[in-house]
Amino acid sequence: MTSIQDVEHIPVTPGTASHPLLGDVAQVGYGTVVGEYHRLNGQRMVTLTANVSGQDLNRVSGAVG
Repeated sequence: MTSIQDVEHIPVTPGTASHPLLGDVAQVGYGTVVGEYHRLNGQRMVTLTANVSGQDLNRVSGAVG
């Protein structure tokens, strides 16, 4: 998969000769979304992960926050 057209050409139903493709039944486009949500006591949270090797916490917290 290297393009939106590749995704649009994914068959929706297996095994039939005239199966619809994903692009026939859905809109496919570029965008950004949060990769994963976590919840704590019903509140939605976003967890950030970063490689901070060799950095002190003060410098890292300034770069993230």
